[in-house]
Amino acid sequence: MKPGKFLLLIYISLTLMIVPGCWSRRELNSLSISQAIAVDLEPDGKIVLTFLFVKPDSGQKQMGGGSGSGMSYVLVSEKGETLFDTQRDIYLSLPRKLFMGQNSLVIYSEQAARAGLGPLMDLFFRHKDFRLTNYVFVTRGKASDMLKFQPNLESNPVREIFGAITYAHMRVSKTIPKDIKDFLIDLGAPGIEPVLPEIELVPKLAGEELPQSGSSGGGGPSQKTKLRLAGMAVFKEDKFVDWLSPDETRALHFAVAMGHLGIEIIPGPSDKKLAVEIIGGTSKIKPIVKNGRLFIRIESTSAANIGETMGVKGIDNPDLINELNKETENVIRERIEKLVKKAQKEYRSDFMGFGSAIWREMPQYWKEIENEWDELFTEIPVEVVVKVDIKGIGMASDYSNER
Repeated sequence: MKPGKFLLLIYISLTLMIVPGCWSRRELNSLSISQAIAVDLEPDGKIVLTFLFVKPDSGQKQMGGGSGSGMSYVLVSEKGETLFDTQRDIYLSLPRKLFMGQNSLVIYSEQAARAGLGPLMDLFFRHKDFRLTNYVFVTRGKASDMLKFQPNLESNPVREIFGAITYAHMRVSKTIPKDIKDFLIDLGAPGIEPVLPEIELVPKLAGEELPQSGSSGGGGPSQKTKLRLAGMAVFKEDKFVDWLSPDETRALHFAVAMGHLGIEIIPGPSDKKLAVEIIGGTSKIKPIVKNGRLFIRIESTSAANIGETMGVKGIDNPDLINELNKETENVIRERIEKLVKKAQKEYRSDFMGFGSAIWREMPQYWKEIENEWDELFTEIPVEVVVKVDIKGIGMASDYSNER
């Protein structure tokens, strides 16, 4: 072997011995692993960050059958001028290095959202550990309170919230999951304003309250309230405007094809009511220029089943099914029309994405009206076309028969 190649081989071998070292490793037992962050804004403009950390030995205690008197997580809060400054001051109360790579939720108070979420998200999409797939919520009260309730089934509030948002929108359609990436995309896209899901704590019903064992000392999580996901927060650019109710959120699902699922209560014969289960569908927002005038057409098509008859007879009658199709269409159409009116006249926020539809379908026309869209949006005529097809009536016949 030539001397030059031999020296090169030695150099490469020595380099390989040095380079693979774990220079950037982070030992698990040296980290404070954050699972949720609550962001509150005080009247004086100070930011309050609250982190939920899972205790490192909580899993061992649960597997070992401990007393269960202690919580498996801890909350740590700090106050500061900016998010970055406040996040660094958390170290004044932490015995380990903060790690946000496993964080899954960010909750903002209404006051913080009114001030504008753009500056209050800047740290998160710049931080090397933070993932933009974190779910984002807005709450009417203090954001930190949303990390203090007693979870029903899970070991900590974060897992309870994460599970609820994962399944609720697929079964109920009264909420819409959004992550930081979704918010930033809507914020930067033309012709659409962001929305974020609302999260709140509501009093437990009488049948839900269980007797507490041991002392009921203060400082622990509230056992008189429970998590509830219902409705959405509407924004104009990055600033909070107002709330959508659960029914208005359902209308948003139907209008923009975020999900055609859930239950509609429909009037039936003899003043009885039926539950119609929406099982799927499609929607399209169509911008149309006719005779030089722009208008929007919302086309919503849904498939459905009869979920509950509440004593209505003859549910297999084709004439009754046709009547129920029309009643369901009327309910959905009226709901969408009310939402459009609220968006245009009250909130003046194009969170349904009419402008975005124009930008996609008529890019040249959008360039002509883009600068005037805020005013044009409030006056543009909107036509709502709804089609419902009830395909199934269930496996059971009428539960009682005339004798």
